[in-house]
Amino acid sequence: MSHLVLTRKTGSKVYCGYQLEKEDLEQTSDFIIGIEEVTGGLKERKVEFSVENSKERTTNSFILSADKQEKQIGESAEVTLVLIDVVSSTKENEGRPIPKARIGIEAPKNMKVYRDDINK
Repeated sequence: MSHLVLTRKTGSKVYCGYQLEKEDLEQTSDFIIGIEEVTGGLKERKVEFSVENSKERTTNSFILSADKQEKQIGESAEVTLVLIDVVSSTKENEGRPIPKARIGIEAPKNMKVYRDDINK
C-alpha cells in the first residue's frame, strides 16, 4: 500500500482530517501529529511523536525507531504513521546538521493531510 512521504523537523506538525480546511487547521483536524523530537546519529535514530485526537479529545505520545517503525492512529486505525528514516540537513543552520524525520502517512483516500507550513 502506498503512503504520503514527508520530511519534518522537531517542532513541526501534520494535520489529518476528513473536513480539513487550510484556513483553520487546528479546529478542523481529526488528528494533529506533532514531531516532538528527532534524534539522528550513528548510535540512535528515533523520533518522538504526539498525536492529538480531536474526536476522542486525547493526546498520546510514542517513539518510533528502528525497533518499532509504525503506529496506527485512531480507534479504527484510520491512519498509519511509518518512520522511514532520520536524515540530516544543513540548509537552515549553516554547517551544523539538523536531524529531520522522513515519515510515511497512510490514510483513507477521503482524508486530507496537510503540513503545518501549507499557508506560508
